[in-house]
Amino acid sequence: MGIRAINLILNTFCVFAARALPRERFFLWLRTILKRYPYWASGHLKFAEIALSSNSIAEAYGAAQAVKQLSKNSRLRARADLILGRCCLARSSPQQAILYFKEAGNTLGSCPEVIEDLAAAYMACHDYSEAKKLLEAIDPERLSFSGHAALKFLDTKLKS
Repeated sequence: MGIRAINLILNTFCVFAARALPRERFFLWLRTILKRYPYWASGHLKFAEIALSSNSIAEAYGAAQAVKQLSKNSRLRARADLILGRCCLARSSPQQAILYFKEAGNTLGSCPEVIEDLAAAYMACHDYSEAKKLLEAIDPERLSFSGHAALKFLDTKLKS
């Protein structure tokens, strides 16, 4: 069986497992499957997303790097860049996070998620005017609660 067929089967199982298993068991299932099929880029991406949401920064970073090495799919690579940027923010490396978020934005465009993350990185670098400019460019109805809160903070910060 070819790699494409195995990837299709693994992606299908992943969808069902994500729905059927509790989060911790799904995470362990992914870890086990990735040991057997280390070239499964989509699996590494899902693993990175779960690891990041569980605050396992090192595991998330490693899995996202694996996606970048394994996949030629620009959307998968962009999602990995988002995770890498978030890992960099968590590790207090906002300048590196900016690079990853900009790279993700090259593929994902003006997605509010990317712009908000980029603004957060600029805020961490104390470039408040750039962060505000980015957040104001997002349609207010598409801005997250955190984005609205950041914008209010920036308004106050820049007025003082």
